[in-house]
Amino acid sequence: SVLIPETYVEDLSLRLSLYRRVSNLKTEAEIEAFAAEMIDRFGPIPPEVESLFGVMRMKLLCLKANIERIDVGPKGAVISLYKNQFPAPEKLFTHI
Repeated sequence: SVLIPETYVEDLSLRLSLYRRVSNLKTEAEIEAFAAEMIDRFGPIPPEVESLFGVMRMKLLCLKANIERIDVGPKGAVISLYKNQFPAPEKLFTHI
């Protein structure tokens, strides 16, 4: 699960406010600061919130790599690049 559990933050409007804040995090440092704030306000972070932060970290990495979308299924994954372009194709091939 990737969420803020009701058992962690009971108030619905506060949870929604926290989701809005999470969606605006732009750097690893911002994610870390937000996580520290969550610990201070609500206690130890549950696994669901750790997963949420993991998804946000993945989103930041995708933005840096020009990845627009990742679809994962039982047979593998498909990565879609922003505007179907990769700024340095030769670097892509070294990663593959």
